[in-house]
Amino acid sequence: MQRNGIELDDFTLGSVISSCANLASLEEGAQFHCQALVSGLISFITVSNALITLYGNCGSMEDSYQLFVEMNTRDEVSWIALLIGYAQFGKANETIDLFEGMLAIGLKPDGVTFIGTWDYTYP
Repeated sequence: MQRNGIELDDFTLGSVISSCANLASLEEGAQFHCQALVSGLISFITVSNALITLYGNCGSMEDSYQLFVEMNTRDEVSWIALLIGYAQFGKANETIDLFEGMLAIGLKPDGVTFIGTWDYTYP
């Protein structure tokens, strides 16, 4: 794309990072994280959410949490991505704390939230 002069946008970069997340490909995903920083696309919620998911799927919960904390704006996807990452890697206390944080700011969990955390917490 870039060789052909096509500009990278937040949706394209978010999709590529999501693909890396689905493959749990940390090395490639980290390269796209760098690209997001250099290009400024890290400020888009689609890119940040994809990165939270990437690091969560790869077990790098410190990086996932750091991205979450640094976000200017979070949506339900941001919270759920981090929540499922914690649950997936057996971080029960962090999962519960984050879930309570979600509730405290008025976010209502949906079926995806319950199924995602339940599947990992109670296999």
